[in-house]
Amino acid sequence: LQRGATAVPSKGGQSRKGSTKLTHEVPSALPVSDTLKRRARYARKRMTTELARGVGGGRCGMLASAFVKLGVEDMAMREQAMADGDRAEARKLGESARMHLLYARETCVKDAGAVARHGEDFASLIAHAVASDIAKATP
Repeated sequence: LQRGATAVPSKGGQSRKGSTKLTHEVPSALPVSDTLKRRARYARKRMTTELARGVGGGRCGMLASAFVKLGVEDMAMREQAMADGDRAEARKLGESARMHLLYARETCVKDAGAVARHGEDFASLIAHAVASDIAKATP
């Protein structure tokens, strides 16, 4: 955090609600270059956001986030394998990444459906997600 920052500290524990190091952070021990680690971290954040907005009604649960994390780690290791010329390993990691990301999407859809069955309709979930995005964008 930068000195004088107030957005995250003012939320207290709410800033990390629903996240764990195991499901939400790409490890620094990942056996790839620093550039690929940064790309994996960025991709994880973007993919979970996209899942939440697109199919999750504004939410991407911990299980879906765990699958996204595994998928982006596999993608980063695939890129490293391709750079090293190991096509067989790259192929296996590519299939693994695809599987994890499809599971993440499926899990996110099922979670949104479960929430909708328990009293919130999907349209209100989407409206809530859009309103919170607008609120975050306005200073």
